[in-house]
Amino acid sequence: MPKLLCSPGDPEWLELRRSGITASDLPVIMGLVPWDSPWALYHRKRGTLPEVEQSDRMRLGSWLESSIQSEWWLSHGGDLSMTGPGLYANDDRSWQLATPDAVLDGAVLECKTSATRDGWGWGDDPTCSCSSEEAKNLIPAYVRAQVLWQMDTLQVATGHVAVVFLPSGEFRSYMLSHDHGGGREMPRSGICDLCDDIRIMRDKALEFYRRVTGELPAPPVDHLTVTTKALQEVYAGLDDTLQAELDPDLYDAWVTARAIATVADRDAKLLTNQLREAMGKAGVGAINSEPVVRRTVSKRAGYEVAPGVQDKLTKIKPKEDA
Repeated sequence: MPKLLCSPGDPEWLELRRSGITASDLPVIMGLVPWDSPWALYHRKRGTLPEVEQSDRMRLGSWLESSIQSEWWLSHGGDLSMTGPGLYANDDRSWQLATPDAVLDGAVLECKTSATRDGWGWGDDPTCSCSSEEAKNLIPAYVRAQVLWQMDTLQVATGHVAVVFLPSGEFRSYMLSHDHGGGREMPRSGICDLCDDIRIMRDKALEFYRRVTGELPAPPVDHLTVTTKALQEVYAGLDDTLQAELDPDLYDAWVTARAIATVADRDAKLLTNQLREAMGKAGVGAINSEPVVRRTVSKRAGYEVAPGVQDKLTKIKPKEDA
């Protein structure tokens, strides 16, 4: 049986979450979200980066969570036994953690708010004429990873997802289920899609956990802006007395990539101007009478850039070229 470690708000809540791999970590580790990165997550786990501050949008999701949960409970008969959120650890893998929004008999429930319907199927919408259960229960990949991790952590066969779409307020619910969720042994590869995905997630999560514990090196950096900001914060405090020896191949690749980007940017601007000239005052450009480009003109309000820190890398010109 999974072990309940603590409840939200307990003093050890954050520290325990840092000590393992949670369901919210999985989409980051798997590269399924653009708003976080493995490198930044690694440094938060290691304590070299602070926890992410909650935005207004994140707080809105938290505020609506209990209402979404109540709506799901009522839509499923209103007589199900349901336990509130808590931090659970898997019985076999103590580093595998999850915090479902609610725990039911043999199932977990995750509540979401979404600004778009992209990636979401029809769920239990009665107006849906789709006969495919897979299409009905389609949910975004990052949500699917979260729920599967919760199911695997608590060793349950079913995961429910309840979502409210903003700003319409439309409510939908979805279900993931398989026959192998309650047991410790999974069938061999190719028998169950959910088991195959869980197997991949376990391997990726364990690798990341071993990085956090120092058994493996830190994850490589990537192209995401969140990684750039994390790098700037981890290595804040510029010291002009230090000089780092660089890999010549890395430096040459950086110079080449910047040169290619500069040429590509110039070519894109040139082609854009040529399109503008070809369109003249027309609002739409077409090929064989099929619209392909639209021109829009609107006014925008002026704004001031808030004070901040500028942290950038600049190529040093050789002395003979200066």
